[in-house]
Amino acid sequence: MNRFYPLFILLSCLFLMQCDTKEKKSSLPKVHHTKHKKIIDAKLMMTFAAIADEMNEHEHDEKNTIEGYLKRKDLETKGQWEMVWVARNYENSISAFIAKLKEDNSKYVIAFSGTDLYNIFEDSKILELKDVEPLFETMPDEKVSKGSKKLYEILFKLRYQKKTIFEVIDHARKENPDANFYFCGHSLGSTLAVYYSYFVKLRCIKNHMKIKMHLWAFANPSFYNREFVNQFLKTNFDKHFYSIKNDQVHMNYFWNMENLYKIPYPMSDKLKEKIKKFGEDFAKKLPTEEDKYVSFPSIKIENKIPVHERIQEKKLKTKIDFIKWEVFNHNRNHYLYSLGGKCVPKDYNAPEGNYCHVK
Repeated sequence: MNRFYPLFILLSCLFLMQCDTKEKKSSLPKVHHTKHKKIIDAKLMMTFAAIADEMNEHEHDEKNTIEGYLKRKDLETKGQWEMVWVARNYENSISAFIAKLKEDNSKYVIAFSGTDLYNIFEDSKILELKDVEPLFETMPDEKVSKGSKKLYEILFKLRYQKKTIFEVIDHARKENPDANFYFCGHSLGSTLAVYYSYFVKLRCIKNHMKIKMHLWAFANPSFYNREFVNQFLKTNFDKHFYSIKNDQVHMNYFWNMENLYKIPYPMSDKLKEKIKKFGEDFAKKLPTEEDKYVSFPSIKIENKIPVHERIQEKKLKTKIDFIKWEVFNHNRNHYLYSLGGKCVPKDYNAPEGNYCHVK
């Protein structure tokens, strides 16, 4: 078992993290009103992101899963949306779906699923962090991790009823030039939302097409160099990044070595030294200088969810204890609960931990 400890620590602590996260002045999510007064806010968009994550839990039943959640009236979606596109790459657990507001064709949500921890093919690509590459060949200075680019390229090829994500968006835009498109995701899903929204916006600019776009990214990892972050932020469309202040998985203490010694886990001194050494050794292989990984500035929110009863250690002493605590902190429900969302309910075959009820 001991020989698997480094892999466990990598998968639970390092694959989805962010560095040097700066807090925006405002901690309140923006609210957009339409003529129908349909509110688009952080609670709704994080709910869509959580529903996308559920595709990892219901393999080969993704369509029914998405439709089942969208029909529910007790979630933030209130049964007002319908699925129009869904696809999954099973080898790498890359999934996405598109939902449309039922009452008209004015709003579309494109939601991307986060990491499936049990998929070693996906995990291995996430951990390809040593090298960076341009996401788009026409922008050689804007670089991302080699592994995250591979996952984006897999996403780009997904089709449903022979249509790609972009083809659905482009058709909807042509039908209604005033339509709004909302890209969202949690954790790795937020990275894919960044990459795909960037592609769509650049494509529209190149072809002189107008499009109304919005990005909602929750627990966004840091797979980007400074130039990529700077240029993406300059691109003219609505963007929202959210991070829980004590989300220990995504607040990266290993990639950002200045913060390595600020790990707040209640762990023994012996375990803390092991974790520090592991992080220091791992960081030696990461890009430096202009290719160093940085994160997008985000709105910080308090983590309001109570500690689950299964996390009972007063002081973490072993790596297994540490992994359990990491997994707990990574849960997407921390974002939904803290934003005031109703979360993904337990009674749609959701496994333990995928709903917000805390005893």
